[in-house]
Amino acid sequence: MEQKKTLFDYLYQNLIHQIKTGYLPYGAALPSISQLCQSYNVGIRTVRDVLDKLRDEGFIHSEERKASRVIYMPSPSDQGCDAISSVLSQKDSVMDVYETMAVLMPPLFAFSARACSAKSMDRLFSPLERASNKDSVSLWRICSSILHGLLESSGNLLFCDIYTSLELHTRMPFFLNRHEAMASINEYADPKNILTLMNTLKLRNDEEIVRGFSMAYRSVAGSIDKYLDTLSQSCGSKPESRESTYFWNPGKGRDHYYVQITRDLIDKIGTGIYKNASFLPSEGELAEQYGVSVSTVRQAISSLNQLGFTKTYNVKGTQVTLFNDQATHDCMKIRVYKQDTLIYLSGLQFMAAAIKPAALLAFPRIDEKMMLSLAEDARRPKAIPLDSIIKCIISLTELPPLQLILSEVSKLLHWGYYFSFFNTWEYDSAALNRISLDALASLQAGDADGFARRLSLSYCHAFEMIRDFMAGCGLPEAGRLLTPDMWT
Repeated sequence: MEQKKTLFDYLYQNLIHQIKTGYLPYGAALPSISQLCQSYNVGIRTVRDVLDKLRDEGFIHSEERKASRVIYMPSPSDQGCDAISSVLSQKDSVMDVYETMAVLMPPLFAFSARACSAKSMDRLFSPLERASNKDSVSLWRICSSILHGLLESSGNLLFCDIYTSLELHTRMPFFLNRHEAMASINEYADPKNILTLMNTLKLRNDEEIVRGFSMAYRSVAGSIDKYLDTLSQSCGSKPESRESTYFWNPGKGRDHYYVQITRDLIDKIGTGIYKNASFLPSEGELAEQYGVSVSTVRQAISSLNQLGFTKTYNVKGTQVTLFNDQATHDCMKIRVYKQDTLIYLSGLQFMAAAIKPAALLAFPRIDEKMMLSLAEDARRPKAIPLDSIIKCIISLTELPPLQLILSEVSKLLHWGYYFSFFNTWEYDSAALNRISLDALASLQAGDADGFARRLSLSYCHAFEMIRDFMAGCGLPEAGRLLTPDMWT
């Protein structure tokens, strides 16, 4: 079982980090209480407690029926040597984040642009139409706001969260407030170039969006790298930490022990470890197996019963009851289960859009021994080739932020949930495993593009199948999610 920070600590530290790094500058309005509840999946009491602490510590000012605003002003030391030392000590981590954004964000921007309606696009871009004379800081904030709105228009529940976490770790406010830094990245700080780049989104040309934003991130990163080297020489060298400081947790608010147990049991049910009509181990056995109390196991079993995966009988125990469509319909009336289903779909959608660039990066590092191991895994009974391939790609990913994001999203995607939609293993393995085996064949043939494209197709298949089923089970939000098939 995984130990996690409390929700209070997570939200508090996240907001403090945004305020101290200048992501939420002096005078900026915080999201509303309801928005914070939804974004961080926490209760209103937790949000109020965090805001009260931030107010008591002098970080924000709050009034009844008005948005809380940041009143924190960095001290001279925060803006000077202390801030410089902090950034220099994290230089490698900052550079890794920029490169991760160059790999990951352009395809997400391109997909979100296609998912955004013309009306929404015009609304998002209206502030930019009047921004030709804005300073660099204001222009950056406008563009950041547009990109956040664009990602939200996709309906994906992870895109914005990932983007925010990456933006926070670029330390961009630090560079925007230094003339020397801005001079070193003047090519992309020029308003005309920024407007040209942003307008590629309105044209919805996938290739141009990916190429333009990838070049922009890498150009800015190269300039910042040189600036930090110069800064290090003028301020005195400081040992750099090789440990990544990037952190992202999509499971915040959903990482209770009973939730972890529920997901693990669904995985085992769907993959046939616990077969339909069989009985789960007793509550005492499960409690010992997971190292938790019996009451925690009972919470997990209660969730399984509600979701339709099991039914508990007095004396007999808990029996696996797959293919209970009525239970699925009933669950879609419960907010927490609707949200979990949309997050699962968001994870599949994200991987469908993001796995190609990640696979292309890992491809040259997959040696013959790894290929033989993947082929051997694929021949095992009830194998899930896609799972083995993705684990291989994650292990070979050299960018710590990208590796963390792929790993965290993969944790959300228990394949037993996908397989539980089918009556027999032979049928449920046919489509997903066939596409995954095609990807493996492309890998063995040295076809990098075919390998990456077929991995994306695997996720597209799983996404479409679950999306369409859930849309028919009382979850219309699922039906509005588009397939990220631009790379297929």
